[in-house]
Amino acid sequence: MKRSFYWFIDLYCSSDLKEPVTALAHSLNSSGIQIENNRMLIYFQDHDSAMQFSLMFSRLKKELVELGLKGQVDWSLKKGEFQQWNRSWQKSIRPVEVGRSLIILAPWHSYAGKRVRVIIEPGMAFGTGQHETTRLCLEEIERLSSRKPMSLLDVGTGSGILAIAAMKLGIKKVVAIDIDHDAIKAAIKNKEINKTGDILLVQASPSALKGHFDIVVANLTLKGITGVFKELKRLLDKGGNIILSGILIEQEHELLRFLASQGISEYRIIKKGKWLGLTL
Repeated sequence: MKRSFYWFIDLYCSSDLKEPVTALAHSLNSSGIQIENNRMLIYFQDHDSAMQFSLMFSRLKKELVELGLKGQVDWSLKKGEFQQWNRSWQKSIRPVEVGRSLIILAPWHSYAGKRVRVIIEPGMAFGTGQHETTRLCLEEIERLSSRKPMSLLDVGTGSGILAIAAMKLGIKKVVAIDIDHDAIKAAIKNKEINKTGDILLVQASPSALKGHFDIVVANLTLKGITGVFKELKRLLDKGGNIILSGILIEQEHELLRFLASQGISEYRIIKKGKWLGLTL
């Protein structure tokens, strides 16, 4: 049965909190975010009850406090009509050109150019190409694909955008995992739209996997990356690369200290807006 409503958080926050709030909302599988000046609307269409949504909202507030940020936030919880939001959300999505050869499109976009088309249904899971962290990862996958890697693992696949792009760039073996059931459903739909059915999608954490990959990519959060990093290294083939993103620029020193503690000193840092990515 199609949902007739959605929950959303209507908040006003100081400028220094916009990026951290956005990152946390994505990590909690928000269905979409709209930002106008200092007002943010964060949508969650997959919560069936007020109690379920309130629990998620409490977690969001707790994690924001744990970041130690000093900015001010004025929150309110609301319920809205799904069809009205969906029409507004679709109008806000624009095609995104990424790197030298990729373009990210929604199913309703038309495109007749020469770029490689990656079609993603927006609002189903994180990863529409609109966010800087997704584009950082896509650009690095594109760069490394010129070396003809044979395999890639996408950890925390969300919409499946990175896995789909990897296969369309010529990587033959692509595995994508996520612990969230709804994310896997979204990724399955997107791989069908893109005719990339050979991607193996698994609801699992990295610890459940065996084997090795030429590229391991994880667009998570700093906390998520440090939590699974040993598994990422275990799954990397000798001479391979790990791509990391989902990290705020002000978290750079914390991440580099962590990498040093793991004996890693060689990496490539790339930045976009207030976000950074690393290739190890």
